[in-house]
Amino acid sequence: MKQRFLTNFSPKQTQKLGDLIIKADKRVSIKSKGNRMWHDSLIVTSKFEDRKLLNNWVIFHTFTLASGYTLSWYEEEDYSPSELIVEDANDNYLEDYGDIARLMYFPSNEKYKKLDYSKLYSQFLLLDRNTLDIVKNSLNSFTGGTFNPEKKITDATYWQIMVSFSVIEAVIGRQPYCSNNLNCEVCNRTGLPHSPQSSYDWIAARINELVSNVKVATDYTSVIVSVWKHIRNDTVHNSAFPSAVFEFPQKADKIVYDVKRSIGDYDKDATALMSLNHLTHDVARYLLLDKVFHTEIFPSLRPLISQTVALGKKSTRTKKAGV
Repeated sequence: MKQRFLTNFSPKQTQKLGDLIIKADKRVSIKSKGNRMWHDSLIVTSKFEDRKLLNNWVIFHTFTLASGYTLSWYEEEDYSPSELIVEDANDNYLEDYGDIARLMYFPSNEKYKKLDYSKLYSQFLLLDRNTLDIVKNSLNSFTGGTFNPEKKITDATYWQIMVSFSVIEAVIGRQPYCSNNLNCEVCNRTGLPHSPQSSYDWIAARINELVSNVKVATDYTSVIVSVWKHIRNDTVHNSAFPSAVFEFPQKADKIVYDVKRSIGDYDKDATALMSLNHLTHDVARYLLLDKVFHTEIFPSLRPLISQTVALGKKSTRTKKAGV
């Protein structure tokens, strides 16, 4: 078995992962794609034709390095060699797979403990079915639609947030009921279960168990509680649809969408909603990475920065801080 994959980063050293061998190959572009993006590529080889083995590696690599190109290439694309433009490998983003923490939490200049790609893969292969399903669910992505606000009809942002929120709930669990049930004097029902704490207090306490940094834990909790209170129930039970729109400022401006602004403006400002989606995804990813690999790494949440340029109607560019 020999197959090429796209990837965010290529390994400097050939990786031996059990029956799989992973090594960097040349950068490629696809002729049929108008934007002609260049991607690093990997060659995965094995003496066995084992689809399950390959599937597990794709899940691991995509999740661990946030390499969505790897999964989409494998599941959706089927390009013949004639459609590929191959470039010299000298321009690859070659990285040390013996120390990939910075790539897992990219982009970051923080000094994290050393995490080895091959050792993490060995841990990954030991996951139980339930945890593996959570990882696979975290890779679900609602894509498509137009970025033109004047033509936009569909919007799956709430459902994308639901994917992340379901991962968060699966990782942190749910508050257990109080051991003492209640009786209702109005309807005469007895033995009614109830929670001993408010949902906010329980979520805050649970996150503080995992995240030692108080500021980071507070931000994670704020995102989780906001999504739980304002988006989760209405989306699942009432088919809520995003009402936020892209605003058109009259002058050039730089707007920072931190946790507070994203939570406060998500229902009216589409960029704030975009930011809240990213924040929820990041919280889910960091919590799940810790559950799977016991990393104990919980980075600060990065704000989304919107740079607007007033040229008649607005031209807006957004980026994550540090990108």
